Amino acid sequence: MRKDKSVILFFLLAIGVIACKKSDSNFVDPVTLQIGAYIRLDSVINTKLSPTAAASIVVSGVGEPLTKIVTYVSTDGSANKTKWKKIIETPVTDNKATITFTNSQLATALGVAPGAIAPGSAYTIYNELYTATGKIYSLINTNSDFEASAAYKMALRFSISVVCPFSPVGFPGSFQVLEDGWDDFKVGDIVEVTAATANSITMLVYPGPAVASGNNRKPIVVDVDPATGAATVKAQVYGDYGGENITTKTSGTSNFVFSCVGTITLTLNHTGASNYGNARLRLKKN
Repeated sequence: MRKDKSVILFFLLAIGVIACKKSDSNFVDPVTLQIGAYIRLDSVINTKLSPTAAASIVVSGVGEPLTKIVTYVSTDGSANKTKWKKIIETPVTDNKATITFTNSQLATALGVAPGAIAPGSAYTIYNELYTATGKIYSLINTNSDFEASAAYKMALRFSISVVCPFSPVGFPGSFQVLEDGWDDFKVGDIVEVTAATANSITMLVYPGPAVASGNNRKPIVVDVDPATGAATVKAQVYGDYGGENITTKTSGTSNFVFSCVGTITLTLNHTGASNYGNARLRLKKN
């Protein structure tokens, strides 16, 4: 335990020496060294932003007492502050704060109309800390090695994605292929979504009708989170090529069915006698 405390003290001293004053942009002189500060992530309320659900995290200050946290969105994901756009300011009470912002507030920061942010978009959010002594802390003047240590649970930046709730009403129908990494379809080909429930869709895709060796085509069932449109395909056989049954399932986390814009985006793993790897499938409703 004594070792852990000494590591944290070293960290706070290290960021204290490079904190900047409001009154100038110079680094703090070591002679005036203070403890320093950062914020710890206490809990995640939501990081999937939608028209009806705000992004929100709960944080607490470590080190110097904080007065407020200014939250920015980066237009290119980097820690270059010239690319940051201010979203909100959050007051800090008893060194604790809940940082919350809506889809509309994010759109305003980015200079676009509410609702203009495409579902599936991802953004890096940066927090800038203001202390009672007039210092400012962020990742700009904090050693990135400290952020990389899970022990600190540092929340000087975090990621969000923009989603939309799923509605099955009117979703079944013809969808145009935008991308098929499995190469059964060309861009512009049509596949069918044959059914939709409150939390799933059924689509007839593989094997592609133009593939001579494709047989026994079966529907693929996609489970959909009604609140976010996040999609999951559980392992299932969709047909065979020359007698070899192929099983598919989703891979990774960037899988969505967005009814608000009529899109389906899936990364599907294809496995038969061997694992043939992952392939991206993107569809847009006609």
